[in-house]
Amino acid sequence: MREIPVPLKLQIPEDYPSLINCLIELIEEEKITSLTIIAGTYARESLAKQIHQDLSKVVSDLQYIEDIESITNTYDWLLAIGGGKFLDKAKVTAKNNEAHLIAIPTLISHDGICSPVAVINGKSTGAVMPEALIVPLFIIEKNELPMIQAGIGDLVANLSAIEDWKLAKVRKSEKIDDFAIMLSRRAAMNVLQHLEADLKAKSDPKEIIYTKNFLKSLIESLALCGIAMSISGNSRPCSGAEHMLSHAIDEIYGPGTKASHGIQVMIATVYLEELRGYDLLDNLYNASSVNLERSSFDSRLKKILIQLGLPTSFEEINITSEELKEIMILAPKTRPERYTFLDCLK
Repeated sequence: MREIPVPLKLQIPEDYPSLINCLIELIEEEKITSLTIIAGTYARESLAKQIHQDLSKVVSDLQYIEDIESITNTYDWLLAIGGGKFLDKAKVTAKNNEAHLIAIPTLISHDGICSPVAVINGKSTGAVMPEALIVPLFIIEKNELPMIQAGIGDLVANLSAIEDWKLAKVRKSEKIDDFAIMLSRRAAMNVLQHLEADLKAKSDPKEIIYTKNFLKSLIESLALCGIAMSISGNSRPCSGAEHMLSHAIDEIYGPGTKASHGIQVMIATVYLEELRGYDLLDNLYNASSVNLERSSFDSRLKKILIQLGLPTSFEEINITSEELKEIMILAPKTRPERYTFLDCLK
């Protein structure tokens, strides 16, 4: 049997009083007497100061530090509030200082909210998994649509990443993890099946995406991605050739220049699905079956994304066919140690 780090709590409070109650409950259960609050720029004004004021009544040693770089190993518990880039910094800071981390994401644009992996200056690095993940639904409901769409896109990428991992097992005898794959696929399918069902009844994507039920499903699925990566010990269950293509786009044009990370990996997943020649939604997990024969098919995945009004081709984010050739050449070099479908195209 193996021991796998999993957060103590995953809570999705629907209002501010519920958020404070979640934090107080955690503080009491873990007997936390010393806590340091750190926050991203937006969260400082909107949430962090209010939380600091309310928690000062229950934590004897409570600090609020604006400069995350000043954190040292004298801090036992860190409470980090902010978006993806800030939480990645917080996860690395907690690891470097051997501190426990409570994460309160204010954005759900990618699967890093609960993962033991962080992206710093475009490079992936090891980090701690938050010991508690508390996602304020009342903040997430105010996220702009592109941010939520990016979170959906990062989940879609799981389907491509899983196929690459299976391929590496067949071609390179790479060890795969059945449970990590199961969680990663389930995370993606939870959201896609939810969308597919709701799109039959509603034509306006916002009517689906901005419901409490869908947002909770999306948050839970993004958390499952983090647990899948924790089980496998790396990002394999959620990152494959589609992420390499996105990394190559960022290297050539600059991060965020063409599109957000989530949108880029989503488009790359659709593109690679077409090259693979089979429907990723219908390709049920089988560790030994890898189809590399191109064939004509109607993609359920592409249909769902188009109905949501999401881009499904590189042309839609202003990448020409000639530029794509350059991206395809560079992509495998961004993770040369990782065998993926791109290696079959050389």
